[in-house]
Amino acid sequence: MNFDPLPPVSDLPQNVQANIQTEYHNRRPELENIITRLLEKPYTIDVELCAAWPYARRNGNSNLGVEVFEYFEGFTLALERFVSWFGEAGKRCFNGVVVQQKICLKLNPLHGRFASPVSQSVDDGIYSILFHPDWFGRAQCVPRDHFTVEGIQLIIDRLQVPLNLLGNSFNLFAQRSINVKYDTRLVEATRRHLSELLGTSVFLNPNWGEVYSVLQAAKMPITTIDLGACALERFTELYEQLKELPEMHHPATRQQLQHLTGSATEVRIQILDQNISEFNPVVLEPGIMWIQFTPDGFCDGFCQTGSSLLECLTSAEINVE
Repeated sequence: MNFDPLPPVSDLPQNVQANIQTEYHNRRPELENIITRLLEKPYTIDVELCAAWPYARRNGNSNLGVEVFEYFEGFTLALERFVSWFGEAGKRCFNGVVVQQKICLKLNPLHGRFASPVSQSVDDGIYSILFHPDWFGRAQCVPRDHFTVEGIQLIIDRLQVPLNLLGNSFNLFAQRSINVKYDTRLVEATRRHLSELLGTSVFLNPNWGEVYSVLQAAKMPITTIDLGACALERFTELYEQLKELPEMHHPATRQQLQHLTGSATEVRIQILDQNISEFNPVVLEPGIMWIQFTPDGFCDGFCQTGSSLLECLTSAEINVE
């Protein structure tokens, strides 16, 4: 839609200018301070008021200052939840892609009839909040309803993953899952139980980088896979199944295992993008016990397909000479 040349702010109606001053300019430092505190870097917010005014006017809203503030406020509330959820990794990634430390509100240049009332992007190091011209200023559009943690995460991940800001090309959800769901207390308890059961010093290796890479290649939904929880469950599952094996409580079986793996055993997860019938769930070699899964098996737990993990492990141990 074409508009006449935009007037300067001083030419806007007096009531609009007053609303801008009271509801946006006077309150702007409040939001900038919150964003700066959350991200631990000095951030500014900005909007071309004259560019936004025609859309608010067309949609029957003269409270331009209130409208602009509500968009930035909605973003700030979502950013608070984003930082609370993703912690230091979230801050590092946000700052790593929004390098100009600036949040702008402007027209969505790619708006379509069915486009979201609020979109977001990062371009040239600036975080842009993009409003839809048909919705900006309408009473039916409540800006804060359109800002979510997931929305910010997707925008940041789109740039931080190629930059490898977290290592191993992790997205933010994967990193949070490792930090939070791979509970070190439970990991240590499982490691200790396995060491006692196997009669050897056990080290648990979730093999994060390789596991994540295979899941990506297998087209698994890596934006939602609970990587840390899945790894912990597979190690715990191994212990729970092994302790039910009577053979595992016999000194001879432990000696057979130690003969093959040594006095220290690394239990390492591996994911193979193959049919379960094409590989052994357990492979033993000096110093390492590989526990192997299909992508689905790693995420959902081991499923029997003619032979179980326990049977494969028992067979490997009994056949040790």
